[in-house]
Amino acid sequence: MQLRVDLNDDQTTVLLPDDNGQLVFATHALKVPDHGVVLRVQGGQFVGFDDGDADEYVAISIPWTTEPQYLRKALQGDAIPKAQQPYVETVKQILSRFGVQLTPAKPKKRPAKATHRFTKTLADTPFMIDHDGSKATVYWRKRNEMEILPGATLSMTPHVTKDGALGIDTKFGDKLRADHQNAIAEAQTTASIVLRSVNEVGLFLYYGGTNSWLQLKDAQGKTLDEWTKVQ
Repeated sequence: MQLRVDLNDDQTTVLLPDDNGQLVFATHALKVPDHGVVLRVQGGQFVGFDDGDADEYVAISIPWTTEPQYLRKALQGDAIPKAQQPYVETVKQILSRFGVQLTPAKPKKRPAKATHRFTKTLADTPFMIDHDGSKATVYWRKRNEMEILPGATLSMTPHVTKDGALGIDTKFGDKLRADHQNAIAEAQTTASIVLRSVNEVGLFLYYGGTNSWLQLKDAQGKTLDEWTKVQ
């Protein structure tokens, strides 16, 4: 099959031979054709029809010999009459060649979240942090109490999103710093800072962005994760 492809700054148009319709690909919302459908595509995956958020849209104009309802059903994996199938298969092939995935991707199994257990033997064990410009000595005093000793150096490198906005971890870290601003001078702590968790310690010191259980290490280099992880 020979296809005609027209490109401009706004969209890509694929014309099927013998007046069999066209497919228009664009990153902006498209009007539903008089006889056709609009697909929404997110991250290369077909996610639905017509209006709604997406990072790509495909307007498909189809010949009058094919019904839009059957194209909709077929793209959702439902059975359609045999007479409608050849045209639908052609459309699906074109979509595939243009990087549109029609079948849902299999969800990745999320690894089980590690469990850590506090023991009283940890209360007097110093753990050091040296990460992303931040240096500190930390004690895990009680189950919900972690102490950062005076003289800790704070990282001043914020985490930003692709569009340049402050990341949620940086915003939370700045809030923790604001809560303890009387104990901070020129990116160093001047008094003990008591926080509730390993996660808060990481956000306070270097805006998170890593597994802080692996950043806290004793004098021999053994991580807090190794000390407390429940197998």
